[in-house]
Amino acid sequence: GGPGDAAGSNAVSGEQMAEDLWALQQVYCELSDRDRARACTQEVLLLEKKLHGRGSVQVGTAQVTLGEIYLEDKQPGKAITILEDAVRTLDCSLQGDTTKHQHTLATGLRCLGAAHARLGQWLEARPWLVRHVAMTSALHPPDHRGVLSPSALASMGALADALVKLGQHAEAEKVVRERLAALEARHGRSHRQVAACYASLGQLLRAQARYQDAVAAWERYVSILEATHGRVHSDLAAGLCQLAEIKSRLVQSVLPLPNSVLSRVF
Repeated sequence: GGPGDAAGSNAVSGEQMAEDLWALQQVYCELSDRDRARACTQEVLLLEKKLHGRGSVQVGTAQVTLGEIYLEDKQPGKAITILEDAVRTLDCSLQGDTTKHQHTLATGLRCLGAAHARLGQWLEARPWLVRHVAMTSALHPPDHRGVLSPSALASMGALADALVKLGQHAEAEKVVRERLAALEARHGRSHRQVAACYASLGQLLRAQARYQDAVAAWERYVSILEATHGRVHSDLAAGLCQLAEIKSRLVQSVLPLPNSVLSRVF
């Protein structure tokens, strides 16, 4: 064979090596061997750059995987560096492509938002989380019951946290209520994740001094825990304390009373 045949053979062997490295990386991940999984992913990334070029989908995919590993290893700074490059790469290489590798891009967006959030960089986290929620909802449209994917639900929670940190309570409340409706559609009205979302809503309403609405949210939280865990539970006790404190603030906001009177009421 001529030089062309040799080049083709090298390309095939390179592709096979990349497949083998990906398979090995999966084994290391399943074994929770984070160091070897990371090293293997780095090898894949270098090989994909040689085979397909820096701006290829294959390189972007390897970068997202490496960034996800850094995030799981509690190295959000390194994750941000590699994930920003990954998102740029995939944005360019997937233009006009509405299906292929979109899930990988969505993962990159989620991890990038989460990495910024772990560093307390809420302003930077917000646009990535907003985009991830929108993209995931498009890839997995809610069914007739309004059920969203677990990934979209997780990003909605992180987005709400970011909005609260930025002081954007009205937008945060909208996201929390949408997430609450989606959780109830997925799990029913009496589920621990639904209860936790009511607690988040109650805290958000309390921060806005909307005590009557906050009382309703915390009462729902308490009723779910009583139904699912019984009347003796640490989370239930904490919820009852929150409820009593907010009721006290509600009474004070309507008609200021001496502390001695409030102590007899609550």
